Amino acid sequence: MPLDWKSELARLRPLPPEQAIGHIRGILANVSGGPARVKEARAKLFLISLAALRGKPTLIEVDAQVVVVMSAADLAEIICIPSIPTFDKGTRRPRRIVRNR
Repeated sequence: MPLDWKSELARLRPLPPEQAIGHIRGILANVSGGPARVKEARAKLFLISLAALRGKPTLIEVDAQVVVVMSAADLAEIICIPSIPTFDKGTRRPRRIVRNR
């Protein structure tokens, strides 16, 4: 399980959606361990909710589609984290102070 899966997802924001979708599915599958069936998920709903609150999303397969259960805090962090600092911010040096003589 990647240690910082939320920042990995945040780094995908600049990618075109066609490229990002496959990466997002892969990261979530690695973190959650693969999708569970609806019947299994219903029996473990409380445990799935606790895992989501602890930062581990869960995938559930519903009618050949996959649904992710994650905490709202994780989702907000993924959306709000600045993914990559701009080149300008990383290379700017402090300006010299010029004094009058």
